[in-house]
Amino acid sequence: MPYHMRTMKHAPLLRTATLLFCFYLLLTACGKEGGQTPDDGPPPPPRPARGVPDDVPLYLEDSDAKKVDYSVTDTDIVLTMETINGPLSPITYYRGIEQNGWKIVQDTEDAGGTLRATKKDRELSVTFEALPGGGGTVIVLKTTKEG
Repeated sequence: MPYHMRTMKHAPLLRTATLLFCFYLLLTACGKEGGQTPDDGPPPPPRPARGVPDDVPLYLEDSDAKKVDYSVTDTDIVLTMETINGPLSPITYYRGIEQNGWKIVQDTEDAGGTLRATKKDRELSVTFEALPGGGGTVIVLKTTKEG
């Protein structure tokens, strides 16, 4: 059997081995080990299951609202929710936060606005904005982290 015929039998195996070697080179060239580059630092701490301290009531836990955004800064936690309900329903819900030890320092109109409350050295503000055409309400909850 001529030489070129013998090497053709092994061509698929050589192609696979070459592709695997190239893939290996690409991975090592990116400097990735275990999914992180050396300067990534430690992974971020896990978020609390609720996203906010336990004494902060979340409208989404007691209604059809859904979480649409979440961010954490050095001092604050900001959670954005959206509900199909008009502003009065979530506003009434948050007016009941005094049962959790919060003191309301600024109430809001029934049509929307911002409700502010304090508890010890922490602050909570909840802003309610009606969606156009009565399509629901966006709720932005901002609270300081527990000290």
